[in-house]
Amino acid sequence: MYHKVLRIAAIRGITASNDISFAKLMLGIAMVSILSIGGTSYRATAADSPEQIITKVADNFIGALKVAKIDKDPIKGKAQIKNIVDTHLSPLIDFRRIAYRAMGKHYKQASTEQFLDFTEAVKKSLINTYANPLIELDSQQVANRLAVEIRESKITGKKKRNSIVATWLKVGANEKYDVIYYLYYKESKDQWLVENVAVEGINIGLTFRNQFQRLFTENGEDFDKVTQVWAASKVDES
Repeated sequence: MYHKVLRIAAIRGITASNDISFAKLMLGIAMVSILSIGGTSYRATAADSPEQIITKVADNFIGALKVAKIDKDPIKGKAQIKNIVDTHLSPLIDFRRIAYRAMGKHYKQASTEQFLDFTEAVKKSLINTYANPLIELDSQQVANRLAVEIRESKITGKKKRNSIVATWLKVGANEKYDVIYYLYYKESKDQWLVENVAVEGINIGLTFRNQFQRLFTENGEDFDKVTQVWAASKVDES
């Protein structure tokens, strides 16, 4: 199925050599199945299993898409969708954990401000990635073609604080994507959060980490420059 991923990248004018944009696109495809647009966002708690979280949010998302009314004015519509994505995506994703893991061993060298700046760059770039397909496509048509099927769900780790949920993201009758969600239980929030995703065998967290290491070396180990490059890399801001 890897060729399907490359085909999407080609349509969007992206090549696998542009690691950040390619990885963000793949993560965007994965997160389409768990975003909730319109209505009431779904807040996961310890009472819900990771499988229930993915299923409920997917159902909310698909159902809400069918009734969502996005302003036809391009500027207003784009702002509206970005705001909706931020509102419903942010509670489900631990952006700080993603940023921390991307930095790897270099995290200790960064100041608190540099870490927060990088985290914000990661968050904003991903929100743009998630929002752009919804800006460009007809919401009802998307909703009528999407379906999420749970293949396997299991709790892992010695303390049972990690989970893997394997799914098929189905698009129409003939196309589907292998999407695996990695969640962990955050005790302070009494909530399961998504910390990584793999799409068609592409591990987004590992891709982000490799890309950060390369950029860190290329930019003279300057955190600020790395953040600037990361913020500038995108699928499409138009």
